[in-house]
Amino acid sequence: KLEEAISDYDEAISRDPGLVQAYYNRGNAKSDLGMKQEAISDYDEAARLNPNFAKAYNNRAVAFSSLGKKQEAIKDYSQTLRIDPKYTISYHNRGKANYDLGQEEEAIKDYETFIKKANKSQAHIVNADKEFLDEYRAAKEAHPEKPLPKAPDSISSELDDTISANPVTETRSEAILFLDIRGSTEIINTYGGYHFFAMFNYLESIYNKHAHQNGAVYKKGLGDGFMAVFENNPGAVKTAIHVMQDLNKYNETAEEKSKINVRIGIDFGETKVAPDNDRYGIPVNVASRIEGIKPEAFRSLTAREEEFPFDNRLLISYIVYNSVKNDPDIVCKEFGWAEFKGLEGVTYNLFLIDWTNCKHPSNQD
Repeated sequence: KLEEAISDYDEAISRDPGLVQAYYNRGNAKSDLGMKQEAISDYDEAARLNPNFAKAYNNRAVAFSSLGKKQEAIKDYSQTLRIDPKYTISYHNRGKANYDLGQEEEAIKDYETFIKKANKSQAHIVNADKEFLDEYRAAKEAHPEKPLPKAPDSISSELDDTISANPVTETRSEAILFLDIRGSTEIINTYGGYHFFAMFNYLESIYNKHAHQNGAVYKKGLGDGFMAVFENNPGAVKTAIHVMQDLNKYNETAEEKSKINVRIGIDFGETKVAPDNDRYGIPVNVASRIEGIKPEAFRSLTAREEEFPFDNRLLISYIVYNSVKNDPDIVCKEFGWAEFKGLEGVTYNLFLIDWTNCKHPSNQD
């Protein structure tokens, strides 16, 4: 049954590499078969495609924990709770990981938080945790040398509806833009979530100003960035250029801790439109991968690897470049040929926009 399910998910992914639930569900099936590392790879992809997918982080953490990678598990459980504070099972699970690491005080806090916040359907887990805490406290009081009780097992999230969760209402040909704030995790850990969201809100105000003038039709928040949809390539590219230029001007006078560095990737193609206006399909997948591309993904690179730009980088695919190459206000150059995971056998010719030498709206006649 599980092998057949994996085969079905393979087929779904081959038809739509952006189908988040298929990666997640395939990861669950692989995990149940004991293929923990392969499951983690699928959860990685589900979380990359949808950074707000709490279940993917929880289940990746369970897989990490089963491989003895408790610190990685704790990090993912914490991310699950940042995304969805009501996803209470991650308190139970994080308690287990902390307990296994000997971090008993943190573990007890997590178990107590879970017991306090759990819903009625989790009553059996609550009872098990209460029994465990009673045994733990009795053991600690009885004798320091007495063996401590075993903590209750971690619990994975259930399957997601793979096909009908995002039924397609229509298909369109559109430009897809992915934008990501560089170093967001470090910013949050160092300066706090309030500081980061103030930065994000400022970035969003800059984006909105230009997007509305350039044919933007949809935007989806992704925690530390967003996906945007445009009617055509020139609109997406000009918006990205102007965002980069305005951020550069802002960064010139901003405090170091408040500087905003981003990466942007743009592709064009046929998208599938869900009832909530979300987008799926190959260009969504490709634009996301262009945004986050690393040097090792390139089969050939026109620049030297040590010159590879990690911050304030704007990369576009060939089909996007072909639409804007004759625009004198847009300056770009070929950057290299790349191949993306999940799209093996297809190489993409990518172009780097020299946004510093492109015309800004305020400089136009």
